[in-house]
Amino acid sequence: MPNEMHSYGHLKPPPHFFEFKLAHLLTILLLAGLVASWWIKHETASAEVAATAKALAEQHERRFLQDDLRFQTLESRMDKMQSEVVPDVREIKTKLNIMVELLDGGHQRPELHK
Repeated sequence: MPNEMHSYGHLKPPPHFFEFKLAHLLTILLLAGLVASWWIKHETASAEVAATAKALAEQHERRFLQDDLRFQTLESRMDKMQSEVVPDVREIKTKLNIMVELLDGGHQRPELHK
């Protein structure tokens, strides 16, 4: 039994183990072809996804820029309208005081400095 344990250090491969045949070469070529086919399909799909994502990002960027320009235009129009339409608060208060005095008072001349 001890001799069998020592024999593990000198293991020999089975006969014809390292023999290379045409079937082995064809199997390796088939596997290499399958791997190359998968890799090409993977890279093509990946490139399509990247191109689509880039196109979408560019489209969104253009849309954001257009929206920003529209908002700036609307903001400037609103500022212009506000400056034209919204009168001074003091002017409104004075007119309101005059109306109240005319309606409520004895039709006397209103006091403007209350």
